[in-house]
Amino acid sequence: MKRIFLLPFFLSFTFYLQAQVVWGGAGDADSEFNGGLNGWTTNGITCMDAVWVWEADGMADLGAYSGSTPIASPSVSNGAMVFDSDFYDNAGIQGNFGLGICASPQVAELISPVMDLTGAGALSLQFNQYFRQFNSVYKVAWSADGGNSWSDDIIFNDDVAVNQASTPNDVESVPLKGATGSSQFRIKFIIEGDY
Repeated sequence: MKRIFLLPFFLSFTFYLQAQVVWGGAGDADSEFNGGLNGWTTNGITCMDAVWVWEADGMADLGAYSGSTPIASPSVSNGAMVFDSDFYDNAGIQGNFGLGICASPQVAELISPVMDLTGAGALSLQFNQYFRQFNSVYKVAWSADGGNSWSDDIIFNDDVAVNQASTPNDVESVPLKGATGSSQFRIKFIIEGDY
C-alpha cells in the first residue's frame, strides 16, 4: 500500500504504498496545517457554523466537557484542525445541552486540495489524531476526479467505546479501498459529531 501522510483531527496526513510515501509527511508544508487551512476547505453540512477550525495550540477546549490536552502530532507546533462538537452543542456551559450554536449531532467535512498522485498504486491514508468519543462517527472518502464524485465513506475509529479517548499521539492508517493515484486526487474527512 502507498501511504499518503498528512500531519495534524486534529489532523496530519501521508499517503503511502508499501511504506513508500507518495505525498506528504513530517515537514512537508502541503500535508501540515502550518498556520491555517493551507488550501483545505471546510464545509458545515447540517449547520454552516459547525465546521473544522484551525487551532494554533492543537486543542479543542472550548466545550463544557473538554479536556486541556493538545494533540501530540509531530507538527503540532504548526497548529491543528479541530472539530469541537462539545462546544458547538453547549457553548461551553455545563448542562446547556443543545443550546449552543449548533446542537449535536453536527456533520461537517474537511476537504483536501487537489493532489497529483499520478502513477501511485493502491493507497492508504495515515494521519495523527486525538479525540474523545461519546457518540460521534468518523469517516474518510476519496475522489480521483478533483471532487466531482466521491468514494463510499470509509468508517474508522468505530472500535472506541463511549467516554474513551485515543492517546494524544495516536496514528491512524485507513486503507482507501479501490483508490489508485490520479492527477486530481482529493480526500475528505467527514465527522458526524456528537461530543
